Amino acid sequence: MKEIFSKKVFYIVLAMTAVFLLGYGMVLHYLVKDLHDMGPSVEKVMMLSVLLSLAFYFSTFIVALMTIFSTVGAISGEIESGTIQAVISKPLQRTEFLLGKFLGNALMMLGYSALLFFGVTGISRVITGYQLAGVWHAFMLFELIPLVLLAVSFWGSSFLSTLANGITLCMLFIIGAVGGMVEQIGSILEKGSLMNIGIVTSLLMPADALYRKMIFSLLTGPTHPLDIFSFNPFACRYPPSNMMVIYTIIYGIFFLVAAVRMFSQRDI
Repeated sequence: MKEIFSKKVFYIVLAMTAVFLLGYGMVLHYLVKDLHDMGPSVEKVMMLSVLLSLAFYFSTFIVALMTIFSTVGAISGEIESGTIQAVISKPLQRTEFLLGKFLGNALMMLGYSALLFFGVTGISRVITGYQLAGVWHAFMLFELIPLVLLAVSFWGSSFLSTLANGITLCMLFIIGAVGGMVEQIGSILEKGSLMNIGIVTSLLMPADALYRKMIFSLLTGPTHPLDIFSFNPFACRYPPSNMMVIYTIIYGIFFLVAAVRMFSQRDI
């Protein structure tokens, strides 16, 4: 955790996060002001829901990029710089070294994700007055996103170079995000082939599936008609099942175990 605090990029991201939340609050404030004369209506709820979904869509990208760039060289960076020689020579097992780094990064990213999540939901609640549904359920799903990315990042960092690991992680996340969008388009057009493509990409990188299930949980309360999903490209008409959540947990554990195994066998 001290290592993360020593990096300037951490404070830059915090500053940009504050700018992001401020911008979201200003846009939401003026939108609510313009829609004030409409009174309670389905159209008003739809517009506010689209903006909330868009905010969380970009929040997911922010968390993903923060996770990737903070941990992409967690192991490989130490090896490339040679500093790992001074650490491994001590009575410290490689498993302890890797899991210690994973735990420190996980605590930081969980805290950052919580700050971002409650920042968006809190601003939405204060400005719009709408009570979001399933906030705690959505929060737990949102917290799984950085944990999954961390596990894959440590796996790649255990045997790839820092650059190669960063490219691989970014491509995996982008493929998952594009696949999720394709799946939603397929559900709207009722095209089974497009939906199947989205499902396959979700299995490769389930971060976007967690986002879709999270946003569905937030927008299915009594004040949000289900028709909003037909007009919201950033929402989810048919959310992933609970089996996808279980798969995601197993997916993360698998890559963390694989990272420990790869690092233990690596010649440094």
